[in-house]
Amino acid sequence: MIKRIIPHLILCCVLVLSTKPARAAEPVDVLLLMAIDASASVTQKVLDSQIEGHAAAFRDPLVQSALRSGPHGQIGVALMLWSNPTDTNLAIPWRVLRQPEDARRLARDITALPRDERAGSTGLGAALVAGARHIRRAPYRSLRQIIDVSSNGFSNIGPRPELIKPDLYAAGIEVNAIVIVDEYTWLERYFSESVVTGPAPFVMPAGGIEDYADAILRKLIRELSYRPSSHGLRTRS
Repeated sequence: MIKRIIPHLILCCVLVLSTKPARAAEPVDVLLLMAIDASASVTQKVLDSQIEGHAAAFRDPLVQSALRSGPHGQIGVALMLWSNPTDTNLAIPWRVLRQPEDARRLARDITALPRDERAGSTGLGAALVAGARHIRRAPYRSLRQIIDVSSNGFSNIGPRPELIKPDLYAAGIEVNAIVIVDEYTWLERYFSESVVTGPAPFVMPAGGIEDYADAILRKLIRELSYRPSSHGLRTRS
């Protein structure tokens, strides 16, 4: 029972104790926190594929059009490379994307991220808790708040993600995922059952690293394209 309660207490502390920015937050159509798995189970090729795939997506005109498709014409984005529960800092802090050049600049910064292999375990639940914290502290506000998880493995340290997702749903945070099915054939089902959450959550599978760039492109277009029905989502005050 104690093990089931602890993750909820962790997330409750994140959502309750975190404070709003001192000045009025700028409105955006989507708050997107990209969470890329950089744990020890990720080979250099897989890490490179995730980084280059994200960069290529933001260079694509379809993504650049999608990020401007909402009523505010802009989104807020940040990127986190995660592994064990203590390795969840933002690699790219929050910024606003308004124009194609903003997206191209983000793509350049993603490409420049360090590619060092890490020794940490796969703390997927801790990454979700950290993602909620980073969204809560973002200097922007939106009716849509998304943690976009990328991984090729399952949680093996820290809080279990299936115990975190109910609190994320209650907080109005969507979780979608892209999974690289290069080792575990059941990984898509695992993420569908234990990780993603929200009004219409989804898992985008990539059959291998050669399919990743196309999969993340389709995923981001789907997430960022304006959906009028999203205005009915429950949001935090």
